Amino acid sequence: MKIGLDLRFLKSDTYYEKFVYDFARTLVHNDNKNDYTFYVSHKLEISAKNLKGIIYDSSLDNYFAQKKFGDFLEKTEKNDLMIFFDENVPQNYKWRFFLFLSSLEDMFYNYDKKLLKKYLYQNMLKKSLNLGEKIFVFDGETKEELNERFNISEEKIEVITPFFSFQEKNKEEALINLDVKSKYGIKSDYLLYDGGAGWYKNLERTFEVFSSLINEWKDVSLVLFGDDVAKDINLRHLVVYNNIQEKVFFIWDIKSSEEKHFYTQSLGCIFPSLYEPFPFSLANSLCYDIPLITSNILSIQNIFQKDAHYFNPLSRGDMQKSISDFIRKNHNIDYTEIKKSYTPENFTKKFIEFLEKA
Repeated sequence: MKIGLDLRFLKSDTYYEKFVYDFARTLVHNDNKNDYTFYVSHKLEISAKNLKGIIYDSSLDNYFAQKKFGDFLEKTEKNDLMIFFDENVPQNYKWRFFLFLSSLEDMFYNYDKKLLKKYLYQNMLKKSLNLGEKIFVFDGETKEELNERFNISEEKIEVITPFFSFQEKNKEEALINLDVKSKYGIKSDYLLYDGGAGWYKNLERTFEVFSSLINEWKDVSLVLFGDDVAKDINLRHLVVYNNIQEKVFFIWDIKSSEEKHFYTQSLGCIFPSLYEPFPFSLANSLCYDIPLITSNILSIQNIFQKDAHYFNPLSRGDMQKSISDFIRKNHNIDYTEIKKSYTPENFTKKFIEFLEKA
């Protein structure tokens, strides 16, 4: 079977894009029954015997360019099956395709998206969902939402659990002796946040909790990673409003030589999100065996079970008590079993089983 993967949206190094890249790489290395073509917007360092072509096309955001790409797929490429991700399906494409839907974040949780843009997104997604032969989602809640809100039959939707992508670490850089607290002026022990921006990430309530902890003489800081978080002016205003500007540190794009030190010198990672179909951004917590205190949402509990500490993300009181208890204790962490279970190989094996039935 001739299969195409639309990877044109891979433009940065987000946790989700790293997952898709690792999936594509593992798929062509493990599936020797099908031939593949990748459609990309920039060069990918992937090669395999059954990877017959990598075609460059950056026409992702323009409707007419997308239509041209759809015509190209149908009239020239003529794949037996296409694999698309999220809403990036050319609206004129009528041949067989599978669709991976990472979440419904932009549908229900992205209040910053303009009304017209959100309306167009919903229509594009609805059409793609209806035309797709199979829809792959990452949790049962998303499956229920698709069934109830879009009237997509349960038989058409498959829940397939993703994996955590671990960045390749430079061993020489990791050996560098660095005290991040001294370098960045962090005067107390700290919790680390690396979960991205968005109101549903629950950072407003987290800042309020930290303000209360500091007022209780709990000497703890909060370090936040990521350009999207650092550029969010509303978050900075909230820090000032809660009078915690001396305890909150925004770190822009982190240097690879400093990443390990930030994690291993922290008290642990905090993840207060209200919504997360799969917590891709916890990959580094796993990689470095860092203690985790997190929302008690089901998708995280199903993975970490007793290996994490939980709080109710809607309750400031519960968050405050849980964090206060967490920072007082020593934690022995062993994520070995989780790392063994959530791998590209296990995920790809399950997907290939679906392909064999297609």
